[in-house]
Amino acid sequence: PLACFSHRPLKRHDVILHHGYIREKWISGDMLTAIVLIKAARDKINNVAQKLADIEGISEVYSVSGRYDLIAIVRVGANEELAKVVTRQMVLVNGIADTETLIAFRHYSRHDLEQMFAIGLEENQG
Repeated sequence: PLACFSHRPLKRHDVILHHGYIREKWISGDMLTAIVLIKAARDKINNVAQKLADIEGISEVYSVSGRYDLIAIVRVGANEELAKVVTRQMVLVNGIADTETLIAFRHYSRHDLEQMFAIGLEENQG
């Protein structure tokens, strides 16, 4: 089963509550998105997920079935910020056994695909 440890997925512009503080967060085409596949100690999966969700830059954490236990979605502004999240903050979380980080090149969503296939339909209808 898929479980999400996040306040909610971030949108283009969102206000999120983090450690009791309200922060404004912008996600634009300039943001870097990475998917981190995580193997965790079985007895620490929930604790690891909660601690990862508290790290600034990690927008969502999912528990998943399969070869990995968790997936963290990292959204940051630059490679240096990604390096900080993965190599300085995530390594401090007790219970992580192994990780694999994937960098996203392009984002696709149902909304994007519907707009792409609708191009020219307005002109032909009518």
